[in-house]
Amino acid sequence: MAFDTQRAARRLTDAGLDDRAAEGVADVVDSATDGLATEASVTALKAEMYRALWIQGAGIIAATAAIVAVATAVG
Repeated sequence: MAFDTQRAARRLTDAGLDDRAAEGVADVVDSATDGLATEASVTALKAEMYRALWIQGAGIIAATAAIVAVATAVG
């Protein structure tokens, strides 16, 4: 969800700040929060990390099974 600078400025003026100051504060907050992670981006990142861990785990299990098979054959 994007930061609504107009709504923020309106709320600041309603609270007693003059128009220029309210717009300046709203712009500063907008700039400071630009690029922050959203709930959707964090959820997507968690899903991708979970998938990567499953793939790595499967690779480790397969490699371990291969080592055990070779050791048993040689052994």
